[in-house]
Amino acid sequence: MTTQYQHTDDVTGSPRWGLARDIVAQLREMPAATAEAETEVRLYNILRYLFPGLGYPDIATQFPSGDGPIDVYCRNAVFETKRLGRKDDARTKRDGSTETPEEQAVRYLDALTAQPNMFDRSGAGWRAGITDGKEWSFYDYRRDAPEGAKLTPRHTLRLNAPEDDEELLAYLYDFVNRTVKMAPPTDNEQWAESLVQPFQELAERYENSPEYDVKRSLWRGVLRGAFLNPQGDADAERSLFARHTMLVVTARAVAETLRPAGTPPANADAAADADAVRDRLTQGFAAWLRDA
Repeated sequence: MTTQYQHTDDVTGSPRWGLARDIVAQLREMPAATAEAETEVRLYNILRYLFPGLGYPDIATQFPSGDGPIDVYCRNAVFETKRLGRKDDARTKRDGSTETPEEQAVRYLDALTAQPNMFDRSGAGWRAGITDGKEWSFYDYRRDAPEGAKLTPRHTLRLNAPEDDEELLAYLYDFVNRTVKMAPPTDNEQWAESLVQPFQELAERYENSPEYDVKRSLWRGVLRGAFLNPQGDADAERSLFARHTMLVVTARAVAETLRPAGTPPANADAAADADAVRDRLTQGFAAWLRDA
């Protein structure tokens, strides 16, 4: 039987279905005494074969959540693994544990989504999986849901026969591949140049204006203060000035995006607030953009 998920993701890579299928078969045939660590390693290897383009920290075992290590972490999904035969009820405390597997997964997700670099404060798009290798439960997570209701069940399945292997692989691939986290294409030169191009065009158009010249002089002073000196001809210097402007404005825009809603310097007047944001983005040598 051939899986329906055959497209290649530029970020996650082309799945190696055969190798992943071999490990799923190992999970199905595990003896009763199989330890939790063996399930953890096998799940990690399955995900590595499904998403060979991912590396640390997008896929890892014992990943630090901020409130304990996650057994297996992949993009926006956390997986809690249990010893074989200890997953039959994810809402039951076992082996002297102080929390259920579901509560454990929520604790990790709460810690991850509380971190200051998180864009998605609600946690929408984050997911959890709980398994002992044969019994599987999959959930959606929402941080802003009431306690006890942050996980919404999506799907459950059990590996009983070889045909179940394919179902698990297809679902696992879809489950992880549709989470919201994507690695930024920082190695894509064409993508980076597309960000710079508007700044380059403005710099070329306004380089003879007095305002532009004043701000470029300020920029040179900033570089000299850092013991740097722009090298090359006028075109090269204009290009570097445009690139530095783009980087500064983009970094400030990210900071504005991460500012919690309703915190200063918000303004009741939306137009005035927009002007204030624009001023913060274009402080210093980047102020030539306002004139341009």
